[in-house]
Amino acid sequence: MANLTTGEEARLNKLRGKAKSLTIGTRIRNLEQNTDAASAGQIKVVAGASITGGELVYFSSWNATNSCFDAKLADANAGFPAIAVALADITSAAVGYVTGIGRIDKPNTGGNVNTNSGAVGDAVFLSDTPGGWSLTESTTMPQLIGYVSVVSTTVGVISVNVGSEIPDHTHATSNGMGGAFTMTTVTDLDVGADAVAGTLDIFPASTTNSKIIIQCTDIGAGSRNLTITNAAQAAARTYTIPDAGASASFVMTGTTAQSILGDIALGSDTVAGKLTVNSVTTGKGSTILQHVDNNAADAATTIQNGQNGAAAVFTLPTATGTLLGTTGNPAATVTLGGDLTLGSDTVAGELALNSVTASKGSTLYQHVDDAGNNVTTINNYANTGAATTVTLPAFTGNVMVYESAQRWIPLKITDAREITSNATINLAGHGGIMALDSNPTLTVINGDANGCLILTWVATDVNPIGFTTPLPPDLDVASDLVIHFRARIDGTAGPDTVVVSCDAYFNEGDTKVEDDSAAITGTTWAAYTITIGNADITAGDQTLSFELTLAAHANDGVEMSSIWIEYTGKALTS
Repeated sequence: MANLTTGEEARLNKLRGKAKSLTIGTRIRNLEQNTDAASAGQIKVVAGASITGGELVYFSSWNATNSCFDAKLADANAGFPAIAVALADITSAAVGYVTGIGRIDKPNTGGNVNTNSGAVGDAVFLSDTPGGWSLTESTTMPQLIGYVSVVSTTVGVISVNVGSEIPDHTHATSNGMGGAFTMTTVTDLDVGADAVAGTLDIFPASTTNSKIIIQCTDIGAGSRNLTITNAAQAAARTYTIPDAGASASFVMTGTTAQSILGDIALGSDTVAGKLTVNSVTTGKGSTILQHVDNNAADAATTIQNGQNGAAAVFTLPTATGTLLGTTGNPAATVTLGGDLTLGSDTVAGELALNSVTASKGSTLYQHVDDAGNNVTTINNYANTGAATTVTLPAFTGNVMVYESAQRWIPLKITDAREITSNATINLAGHGGIMALDSNPTLTVINGDANGCLILTWVATDVNPIGFTTPLPPDLDVASDLVIHFRARIDGTAGPDTVVVSCDAYFNEGDTKVEDDSAAITGTTWAAYTITIGNADITAGDQTLSFELTLAAHANDGVEMSSIWIEYTGKALTS
């Protein structure tokens, strides 16, 4: 190392005093008096790559094997500030020596030092070229490293004073440098100390536009560190903190459920707040929870759950109007646009209708246990045409009022007429009335033992029978007409299965309507139906005529015991 001037020696002594108190990973008692050092003021390093004497270096990491720093070329353009200057050439991975206060001259560089473009006292800066110096300040990361001492094209001298402190190998000191400062090997950055407050100031691109200050206040006694960290991100994210005094809200979005420990306040005492819950499908609306002025009273409305024995979901129906609370009287009629369920499967519910006058009783609707778990429906007549009031009389005991929409038209099998060639039979044939010798026959099942009258078609007999009946005025033509009959197969020779076809006519000149029953099967009596669809019925239909014709049955007979028609009724207005 070249001889130091008196001023340089004084600055070196100051550095020695500070370096004695430094902790660099494992403790280094005194870098400048390292027993491996060539002389005082020198710091032992291991070269991370080849270093030429006089080049500026930074400490990249701690080398535990050699108990010293790893050194690499400083670079203003890359953001690596200079810590020291090499005293001589150091080959890659070899041990050498550097100093923070010294000289760059021909003896330690082994070549010419050209300072001719400057003057004595001119500032010298870290160059954008790795390891180099420049009389021009870098625009990327300006760092003053010394001054011109001797002006010459070959034997110029630069007095170097890179820094008065050597950083801990796990931390970094910026020395107030501007520009980008990249710390590639730093694992922790402490601002302040345990009893000394520290702040991290981040300035904007524009001047005089304030700054972001990150600081810590007392959290409490003991080890209660507060860690701010991120979750794994699917892509780059930017979180913008809005003006806390404005109406904007700070929303952190994510794809999974987030838990917040504590209360959430939306808005303020004079600024309305809303909670908007969007649907999972785009363009399907959202649910907004908001508060409207509570008259003049500064009272809070609380929505809370009961003590549920299991998870519960409460669904708000489609409605335009007001949803009643459990207490209070609404100022107007409340309309619910959906169903209202009171109680649950194991908790009784009641609907109490109070009178308009105080202390005049109420009407209570409630449900008692139904062993069959059935639903009882109280319904109005359809198409009443006007408002209707039903008044319950004064009574004691039970009253049952039941009006079914299901109606029926009974038909007697003895009213059936034998049809031949699509016509009735003449007077000589008794007009086709059913008898023992008609076709089909009218008989009893088993004399005195079973006197039920039945019509019997013997095997191969498919002669049709006909009926005509008036239709009742309460017939709802929007519903189907259903012909019912009880029948069975008489015998097992086939056994045959027989479909019954129906040709129906409404009023006196209607077009024929054709429908079939399901096939009659087996010797057991059963009910069968033929449905005449409501599309074939009109409002003016008052008479129904129909013929029943059996399909072919070559082996067994067919028996029929009864026939009737079922229809849906409606309330009559006149």
